[in-house]
Amino acid sequence: MTHIKYSIFIFFALILFSNCKEDKRNIKAYYFPIEELKSGKVYEYQSVGSEHDPPFYWYYQTLEQDGSTYLIGTYYGYDFSQYQLIQEEVVSNGMLLDNFFWFETDTSTNLQYQVPVNVESGNVFGFELTDPPSVLVSSINWEIPTDTLTKMTFIRNRQYEKDTTYSYRNQSYDCLKFYVRELIDNENEGHLEQEYEASEIYAKGIGLVYFRKNIAKDWQMEYELKEIYDMETFEEKYRVSLEQ
Repeated sequence: MTHIKYSIFIFFALILFSNCKEDKRNIKAYYFPIEELKSGKVYEYQSVGSEHDPPFYWYYQTLEQDGSTYLIGTYYGYDFSQYQLIQEEVVSNGMLLDNFFWFETDTSTNLQYQVPVNVESGNVFGFELTDPPSVLVSSINWEIPTDTLTKMTFIRNRQYEKDTTYSYRNQSYDCLKFYVRELIDNENEGHLEQEYEASEIYAKGIGLVYFRKNIAKDWQMEYELKEIYDMETFEEKYRVSLEQ
């Protein structure tokens, strides 16, 4: 009798486990299109409703190395200077942040140098959406090159909120909206923390098309994807800016 009860228990446990697996929804298509970025593309973001917030650019390129697939991202500011470099690894259930660098400028030589960043937790984006949605935590920290007694920490919690739509270049796309909380901690003989809410929208087949950060009551950052193009077009924009 005990053996029969145990067999029945295992049978129902397997059914329950199978149902749990079926409840997971694959949302990989809403992240940046890894396969299409092998040749590299520039994503240009512009402010929504504020002429004081300048545009910025992300250059994304997929890299295959030692049997693994990586998404390399380089952040350029409005002046076309590099400010960040990230490397994310594609794993079976999402994207993991492997490496992160800041770029600082030496004021005496006007040359840029890399500031290494420690990745404590690199959960960037999950491909499997569960019910209820899980919270993905990413955390990085680094030291200020000009003040090694100061340690900076940045923590982001990202969670699926709802399905939605968004218009990019006059075309509506199926999208996912995420609720985000971010924390910046300045540690130097104490902690000076700033925590705020944010939201992000990822479009199917494109990636991030919109975000808003409610940093303070009188300080909101709101951006949307303006255009996607190749590096040659980006370099031409840079040449034109030098001539102006």
